[in-house]
Amino acid sequence: MSEEIIEAVPEDSDDEVASDSPESPSVGHEVDDFVRRIESLAGTLPRVMFAVQSEARGASERFNDYAAKFGTVAAQDEHVITYSFKPPYDVRAAQLSEREKRAGVASELLPTVLVLALVGQFDAFVGRLLRVLFLLRPELIEASERSLTFSQLMDLGSIEAAREYVLEKEIETVLRKSHPDQFTWMENKFKIELRKGLPSWKTFVELTERRNLFAHTNGIVSDQYLINCREHEVEIPADCIRGTELAVDPDYFRNAYSCMLELGVKLSQVLWRKLIPEELENADDSLNEVAYSLIIAKRYELAVELLDFGCCVLKKHSSEQKRKVLQINRAQAYKWMGDEGASLKVLESEDWSACGLDFQLAIAVLKDEFDVAAEIMRSIGDNGDVNETAYQEWPLFQEFRKSEEFLAAFEQVFGEPFFHLEQALRESELAKQREALEALKSTLDEDLDEEAEPAQQ
Repeated sequence: MSEEIIEAVPEDSDDEVASDSPESPSVGHEVDDFVRRIESLAGTLPRVMFAVQSEARGASERFNDYAAKFGTVAAQDEHVITYSFKPPYDVRAAQLSEREKRAGVASELLPTVLVLALVGQFDAFVGRLLRVLFLLRPELIEASERSLTFSQLMDLGSIEAAREYVLEKEIETVLRKSHPDQFTWMENKFKIELRKGLPSWKTFVELTERRNLFAHTNGIVSDQYLINCREHEVEIPADCIRGTELAVDPDYFRNAYSCMLELGVKLSQVLWRKLIPEELENADDSLNEVAYSLIIAKRYELAVELLDFGCCVLKKHSSEQKRKVLQINRAQAYKWMGDEGASLKVLESEDWSACGLDFQLAIAVLKDEFDVAAEIMRSIGDNGDVNETAYQEWPLFQEFRKSEEFLAAFEQVFGEPFFHLEQALRESELAKQREALEALKSTLDEDLDEEAEPAQQ
């Protein structure tokens, strides 16, 4: 088993530290950064909501305990109990009540804040994507009709500075438009259809309009929201009328996350392939990497959406090998999503006879032909395209790894029993999460215990 050596740079080293930013414009880099940011927001909500809701429950329990001890029931119905407090207990009761209310407001605000962040990240991505495309295809910006005065040119000092000024102004103008108008501008500028056959478009329009409500009206439905949604044939519930207050529940947030990631990736793929065709291989690799990361994260429906797009909508790929890798990942995404029929249909739509043993192994595993797959493992051996790490980590083998056929073949090929690294890592991560939750609970309990009762006067 090979070992990787990680060298640390001494603190006093004069060597430059590598930056995450590429030296030259790169669509792939911008896509990676966008996906990373969107995924980080998707993972933030459940963790932070747990902490906020724990604090809210603690604050509520603390007030109720205090009220039961020092308060008197003033009114009561099936939902609410109202307490009254006499001095000196009224001051502390007011403080505890306010803390409970603030915790409740935080629980309501947090999902809306993250929706604002999702749309904000998409907007920032569109700006960076356009900038990269203009830098890689300068003739696009040179054809701009934006004009500069002589004094502006004198102030800028050079053609390069003038080009940069025009570029920034062009992007700024686009981003100030409504989201549908942004897509219209890109379609006209780049002579390409972006919304045809895009099922998530209506979701995108509603999401961006709801974002505007959160930013400007605290989520209260306006006439503009209703008009814009209807213009794009967004289905609006009958009880959603002017003055209705909209919120964000977990299902809505998951759909919002999926919509943002899907549209960002699809938009970049279409423009990348259209404007920079010489980077077709990079575009293929980027799409496959994003989809594969979603499979690893068990976000199978979103992976299927992107892989269907990559295999059925995008008609040109850098090579047959790249296209068939997308098809294998498409088949496994369907399988792990629970749609065995669709997975088998994808596999049967291709002629795999000329493909290597790595493809043959993948096909056998996806068809649950574990005896065949074990024989292919033995043929590949311990120094082939599929190595020990792949057997440990690839989601492709998640069910195959549990079989007797796999365990026997693995030991025969590598000379040692299979150690389930994925399971060990998962158990370790769960243990760490339990420790973190216990520490959080302990901290919240300590904060509540520090609330001293008022001194008797």
